[in-house]
Amino acid sequence: MTRTFSSLLLVAALAAGVLAQTSQGNAQAVTAGANAKTAAAAKPAPAGPTPKSPEELAAIKAVVAAMQNPSGTPAQVDGAVQNLVSKFPQTEFKEWAYTLATQYHYQHNDYAGTLENGEAALKVNPHALLPLLVLASVIPQRVQPTDLDRDQRLAEAEGFDKTALDYADHFPSTVNGHVLTPAQVQGYQQTIRATAHSSLGAIAMDRQQYPQAASQFEDAIQQETGNNAAQDYYRLAQAQEAEKDYKDALGSVNKALELGAANATLKTLAKAEQEKITREMEGTAAPASHP
Repeated sequence: MTRTFSSLLLVAALAAGVLAQTSQGNAQAVTAGANAKTAAAAKPAPAGPTPKSPEELAAIKAVVAAMQNPSGTPAQVDGAVQNLVSKFPQTEFKEWAYTLATQYHYQHNDYAGTLENGEAALKVNPHALLPLLVLASVIPQRVQPTDLDRDQRLAEAEGFDKTALDYADHFPSTVNGHVLTPAQVQGYQQTIRATAHSSLGAIAMDRQQYPQAASQFEDAIQQETGNNAAQDYYRLAQAQEAEKDYKDALGSVNKALELGAANATLKTLAKAEQEKITREMEGTAAPASHP
């Protein structure tokens, strides 16, 4: 199951200044032959990364086009990103490109591609928000008990979550000249915190720390709605069931089914968990048999 990060994609775009830089006005600003009078008269673009040539701008637009192509492939996205960073090694859009590729591979359930691009983004900026949250979410879902680097990977994911939570506590009201409303800031903070607490819950589940997992999932649920909340109610039910708290587990899985009715995969998983919890409740309630 995957989480929704759509609102944070806007933050990533704003942080890179790409919404301004790929506009028609800014394309003209970097075109050869643009005169000083025209540039001075143009509305100032928000501060942020700037293409240094028409060729670099074209490479940036190629990344956007690859991402938006409904029949595109991960290989095409990676090719566009590598074309940008290899042809323009000093580009200020590396973090942005790797961030979009991270989200693209995550949406296509490509763990290796998600890791590769997320780690590349974090090499450019260790506080790159969306890669932090995506990697923190995907790692505990994909590590296996037999992985030699399991503990290291879980520790990395935990560190990503803590960095993201600290970012949420100090979320800026202005991102590269784009002023955010208080409601927008609060919404982004809630998304970050919900995602990080959900990931911390999954990490605790991997470590078989079920009370800690339940607490983290409850914290996540308080700040989310819809499909993300449904997924965390399902995981909360698993943690409660592992602790033999069957009554609360049944309530949680029922909530998952209610909120996740449109998610076929979650509905199947939650229905199986509901049946499992019901059987366990019936087993504990059955009177002891006598010879």
